[in-house]
Amino acid sequence: MTAWPYAVGDETPFTCPTCAALAGSQPLRATAEAAACLSCGRRYPVLGGVPCLVPDPERFRFQQLRDLQDYELFTTTRQREIGVERGLPQLLPLTRERLLQLLGAMERERQLVGDVLAPVVRGLDAEAARIAPGAAAPVRDMRVLEMYETVFRDWAWGQAESERALALVQRLASGHSLGKLAVFGAGACRLAADVQRTLGPAATYALDCNPLPLFIAERVLSGAVVEACEYPTGPRGLSNTAVLQRLQSQHAHPPGLVLALADARRPPFADDSLDSVLTPWFIDVVSADLPETIATIGQVLRTGGLWLNQGPLRFSGSASRRYSIEEVHELVRLGGFEIVAELSDDQPYFDSPHAGARRIETVYGFAARKVRAVPGRAVPTQDAPPWAVDVTQPIPALPELAALQERLVFSAGAISLIDGERSVSDLAIALGNELGVEPLRLIEPLRSLLLTLLVAG
Repeated sequence: MTAWPYAVGDETPFTCPTCAALAGSQPLRATAEAAACLSCGRRYPVLGGVPCLVPDPERFRFQQLRDLQDYELFTTTRQREIGVERGLPQLLPLTRERLLQLLGAMERERQLVGDVLAPVVRGLDAEAARIAPGAAAPVRDMRVLEMYETVFRDWAWGQAESERALALVQRLASGHSLGKLAVFGAGACRLAADVQRTLGPAATYALDCNPLPLFIAERVLSGAVVEACEYPTGPRGLSNTAVLQRLQSQHAHPPGLVLALADARRPPFADDSLDSVLTPWFIDVVSADLPETIATIGQVLRTGGLWLNQGPLRFSGSASRRYSIEEVHELVRLGGFEIVAELSDDQPYFDSPHAGARRIETVYGFAARKVRAVPGRAVPTQDAPPWAVDVTQPIPALPELAALQERLVFSAGAISLIDGERSVSDLAIALGNELGVEPLRLIEPLRSLLLTLLVAG
């Protein structure tokens, strides 16, 4: 992994994402293993050479540890299930072989994920994370592996797709100097690296808040060969069930490319400080409405700066937010930009040579120049209340706490009664007697709870 690229005492190109919502842009100064805000004093750690520039890095790291523990629990359970299946008497020898491949690949994947994320979770209290109440989402959401498949396209078999993505950026940026460029949603960073190496911006800042692809990219760009197992969709044959891939780069880490863990909804840059922003496959998947994304980009770009966008239009949410390309263009103009180039192209997407399934995406691209100042950045409201920011402040006794306590007592009571022998009806009787509730009334709540915890994905 590369080292923190700034000497102790240097003022970095980044600003404090916490102060951005409160006191405006405040510079960060490099220390030995962190970047420190000169205003609020918050420290942003450098994890394995990658600065962690999310608004609350301690909370972010703790959540990553929770997600890693959930992943390890899920894979342990899944490996046990596959092991049981492999022992069934009626299976073909070929089926047993396939299941054995899966077991080996899952174990290799577990080791890789734990090793890659070690810098993120190192030094945290694993036991405290294990017993802390989790989010509402069930374990089977597997957040650790979000967009993990992009590492295979970027660093194994996806040379053709990467070349097409770079060519599209070249067409949109033709005749323009990129200067200081930020890539929002850089993922596994192949495009960011190719742009820095080929188009020669003064600097490229590759931002993503998903650590696994980003940290694998950091290793690959530093010259390492990372072995990882790909699970192709609709594998072409038995040998393609789980394919051991060697992730590597044909080129050295290009000078001027900096990877950072950062939330592009609150990018760690001063207002008007960037010459260009690239959003590859980003504006329709980020959890912000498009006008907010446009406002954020406009805030960090200087007047005359260039915004390059490419990707499909797969907006989700309410019907009014599922924008067509015409609506996208109009919102861009209303956000203070003029569109200077546009194109569309049908491109293969995740065309793995080992998969029997692939798709074609219509990719829309545009280049837009910032021509006027826009309203202040639509920064998402800071979701941490005062008592979570300052742990010495009192927690308010909200009316919702009583209802929450009832739900927690019910959930904990139901889980404590599971012994491998009791049925849902048995749990309803035991819990009903304890709570003074007719057991029949508890059947559906218990079924719903247990399906969410143990089955629903």
